[in-house]
Amino acid sequence: MRIYQVGGAKPVKAVDVRGDAVAARGLAWSAENESLFVVTVDGEDVPTLECVKHPTFDLPLLP
Repeated sequence: MRIYQVGGAKPVKAVDVRGDAVAARGLAWSAENESLFVVTVDGEDVPTLECVKHPTFDLPLLP
């Protein structure tokens, strides 16, 4: 999954998630913007909730 700055056209970070795809409307930030909640689905549409802590910290910038 790629993370963009608000209004940005190029991704600035990449984060690995376990599912095959992010579910429709499956992203939400925590109130303090420190965690990103992601609902992913696999090939059989089985949903999984993942929590990415500090998704913009300590990750290399994408080229």
